[in-house]
Amino acid sequence: MPRAWKILLPLLLLAFVAGALAGISAWPPNGTTHRIGVLLPLSGPDSLESQEVLDWMLSGLNSSGGIGGTPVELVYKDTYGQDIIAVAREFTSDPTIRVVIGPQKSSEMHMVAPLFIESKKLLISPMATAGDIMRAYGKRDFIWRTCQSDIAQVRSILFELATRDVSRISLVYSDYSYGRTFLEWTGFFCTELGIDLLDAIGLDGSSDLEDVLEGALDGAPEYVLAAVYSVEAVALKGLLDERDTGTRLFLTDAAATPYLIETLGPAAEGIELISPAADPGSDFEEAYYSEYGYYPWDYAAATGDAFLLAVYALARQESRNGIRFVCQREPLEESFKRVISGTGVTLGWDEYAEAVDLILKGDLPDIEGASGPLRFDREFGVDPTVSFYSLNRVETIDGMMDFVTVRRFSSIESQGVGLLDDDMSVASTRASLAHVDLRKTLVDFQPGERDNLKAVIMSTSAGWDDYRHQADALAVYGMLRANGVADEDIILFSVDDVPWLADNLREGDVRHEVEGANLREGATIDYSGDAVTLDTFRNVLLGHRSPATPVVLDSNERTNVLVYIAGHGMPRALNFHNRDQLAAGSLAEIIDEMSSADRFRQMLVIVEACYGESLAMDIDTPGVLYLTGASRMESSFGTNYDIGIRQWLADEFTVQLIGAMKEPHITLEDLYLTVYRRVAGSHVRLVNHADFGDLRTPVSEFVNP
Repeated sequence: MPRAWKILLPLLLLAFVAGALAGISAWPPNGTTHRIGVLLPLSGPDSLESQEVLDWMLSGLNSSGGIGGTPVELVYKDTYGQDIIAVAREFTSDPTIRVVIGPQKSSEMHMVAPLFIESKKLLISPMATAGDIMRAYGKRDFIWRTCQSDIAQVRSILFELATRDVSRISLVYSDYSYGRTFLEWTGFFCTELGIDLLDAIGLDGSSDLEDVLEGALDGAPEYVLAAVYSVEAVALKGLLDERDTGTRLFLTDAAATPYLIETLGPAAEGIELISPAADPGSDFEEAYYSEYGYYPWDYAAATGDAFLLAVYALARQESRNGIRFVCQREPLEESFKRVISGTGVTLGWDEYAEAVDLILKGDLPDIEGASGPLRFDREFGVDPTVSFYSLNRVETIDGMMDFVTVRRFSSIESQGVGLLDDDMSVASTRASLAHVDLRKTLVDFQPGERDNLKAVIMSTSAGWDDYRHQADALAVYGMLRANGVADEDIILFSVDDVPWLADNLREGDVRHEVEGANLREGATIDYSGDAVTLDTFRNVLLGHRSPATPVVLDSNERTNVLVYIAGHGMPRALNFHNRDQLAAGSLAEIIDEMSSADRFRQMLVIVEACYGESLAMDIDTPGVLYLTGASRMESSFGTNYDIGIRQWLADEFTVQLIGAMKEPHITLEDLYLTVYRRVAGSHVRLVNHADFGDLRTPVSEFVNP
């Protein structure tokens, strides 16, 4: 070794060790306490006793030594009346705070989650229950919650009704973030349980409650499930009692307030609802009662569990920041995942001193929380796989009317509804194949030889919020072009505003995958902007050429035709951006007219829309097959969430469809079954298959030239 290196090497090693030791001495970051942020409303009408339960658990932890003798400090920031993003930035820019508890609302979660992912800090919400949070932030490592989504509540309520042999219900939902999860998932679980969902009606500040209830009662439902807040619940109960129809009201957790009982008085007697609760085996509620003289609110247990997980993650960091690990620093997100995956000795929510001590020694105990076993979705993270609920009924006991717990149960009770195992969150529920119907052909339809393929692809939506619809259409167009289908054989409709909107930080760019290719580049759009109308679509399919429709479908009895449509659906209709509506009857008429004019050999119609099956209810034309991602009362879900632009880039059904279509030699029947298995949250439907012909027809006949 040269003499210079003999002198320099010890100095470099000394510098490295000094730097490492400096890093160790800086843990915890402020040198005096471990700081945990709290991002919740502490005042105002939405505030709960969050600070009460957190301070209670903090006091117990610090009195037992904190984390290795270092106390824990909770840094509160009241979100009431504040700009949630600005308040969150105070935490993400503070190097002394690496874990934050909150926020309370799902809409707030969507606003601040990207900030925490970008700053690599943990955000643990005990109360944000929207179903799309896991879909948006799954596998990203920094966003977690100690409550299951409201999807579990929907499933639990409908499972309870199914045990009563209920066969017909209607849904009234608050048309905001909270209620939309009930809208999105009620149809799915009704299908799985054999319950007929007659209607789903949204309720906002401009709604006429009498009209809403009248629509909900159409068809004589046995129950109206109302996912609304207590003020609306009171009004609906009063109107329902006036009608004396025999239909009963079943409420969700949002209505579980003293206001409901105080306002309705004796009329509240017998009202039922399901709300989140603590694990009855944890004794959390009893301990809380002993401390405060009253029982905790619904999400108190989940709030306490968020605190425990924050502490355990910091304890794991402490255990990995000793001198023996100086070259193997463990990222914070990895510490958290190891803590929630512990398989050692089982410890309850109130044994946090023992848990911290074991974690500091390098062990990983099996953590049980106040809200249940803190086990999380093995693939996506974010959501716990088990939670507890109470079936509550308003009853009078000793002259006092109150919510009385009829029974307490685990979300595992309804686990057989849909395909779900112990390691998956309810948000990943896929449909049971028991609902597949592939009857054999009833019509002896024998098509002639196929000469060519023509395609019509259309996105009917406009605006930033509907980015995914235009991206879906471009993705299907790109698949056909990659397969060798000539541009002149594809007619593409798209309003085409998304690439140029101010919200799009990548001007001229539309993607179907995060960090994917720009699908807009090189795409030839035949009808854009105001030309995307129902009349244009009809004239193109029927071959009615005019100055307004210079490009039309040039097809005959030897042409296979692929029609793909992405947009917003409603029962028996598809919406256009200009308020046109393609009704189920109109679609059937167009297809019949095409058949009468010999404008196709066979036709595959694919629709990406909520309630997609309902648009095909009138189709019975031989040689036509209709495939959609959602049954007649179900939502179709977005996927591929891009936190950079805070937008869904695609729809789940279309992503799975394109992926399956790439499989060599796949048949139409196998395409349906494959996509059915892969799509989460809705029942993929194949309509008119009995009149189509041979379902063993290769998919290539509709996607290859």
